[in-house]
Amino acid sequence: MTTLVTILLLTAFVLYHLAQWRQAQPRPPSEWAQDIAKSGVDAPLVSFLVPAWEALDDLDGFVAAFRALSYPNRELLLGAGGGDGSLALAQRLAGDDVRVIEQPPGQGKQKTLRQLYPLARGAILYLTDIDCRPTDDAVLPLIERLRDHQVQVVTGSIRPLESQRTSAFVRTQWAIERIGALQTGDRTHGLRGANAALTRQALDLSGAFGQDAISGTDYTLAKELTQRGAAIAYLRESEMPTMYPDGVGIYVRKQARWLRNVVLLGARYRAWDEVRGVATTLALPFVLLALLLLGIWWPPLALLALLALAHATLNRLRYAYIGGITVPLGSTLSTILADLGAGVLATSQILRGRITWS
Repeated sequence: MTTLVTILLLTAFVLYHLAQWRQAQPRPPSEWAQDIAKSGVDAPLVSFLVPAWEALDDLDGFVAAFRALSYPNRELLLGAGGGDGSLALAQRLAGDDVRVIEQPPGQGKQKTLRQLYPLARGAILYLTDIDCRPTDDAVLPLIERLRDHQVQVVTGSIRPLESQRTSAFVRTQWAIERIGALQTGDRTHGLRGANAALTRQALDLSGAFGQDAISGTDYTLAKELTQRGAAIAYLRESEMPTMYPDGVGIYVRKQARWLRNVVLLGARYRAWDEVRGVATTLALPFVLLALLLLGIWWPPLALLALLALAHATLNRLRYAYIGGITVPLGSTLSTILADLGAGVLATSQILRGRITWS
């Protein structure tokens, strides 16, 4: 009986993945070209709102990238602070196009954005992170959709900084991002905090960062917008260069924070489908562990756990191929194990009710 079950499991596994790979075709996102009123005609003012807590290593690069954008009518508002000299550097970088306020200790992202918003003069607000490097091909598509009054809220995707693309671990994360982008439709229920833009009218409708958000600022804003009837458009062609986690520890903590936020904030906003989806993810490492332990008494259960890991690995390798990104087997397996670790950490944080600043 055990031998028969083992053969059936292995046969089903092989046949399924052979069929999936036969259908897989590379589908990198299409290149995007824009020519937005470089003379300034019909170019509404765009205000970039960016918290910059202890961002000494990123300020120069971010401001330089912002000033290199071709869009003619823009301003940058920075909330800088921390013990590393970020405020002093930001003030030296300030000018007619860059304004700086001090971010005090413990204020967090939400309150900093709440403080920056009244200073913004733009009809369009662009939200991104200080470890990003804005480019025309990321920024202009979002502005174009808002400028033409096609939508009031739009978000895009992300990609690694050029300097990180030699890292197999980073490329594996990018491949997961790419397949998610390819599978997302023209509308989405969330905001990518590193790459989102919205009209002043939409932001006012959402409460303009007035809600308490100790963690999950972007999730909170997305839910406040959608609950008030604002649709969020998604542009996969817009990929904002950003700093990806380059180590397993950082990656696990970031993923755990995201999982925890969806459960806790999703419950607050009654987004039960999202909560159930994440709950399944959180249960997975414990189910696999249980199968391995029970496999001591009945080996097909242990085989089922190992096949589940192999299934996830082959799926991610296929996703990378479809997204046009080359990733090695080792880093693919590393991210899967890291995701399982993130699930365990997030579960622990949820059970302990732990919330930290995002």
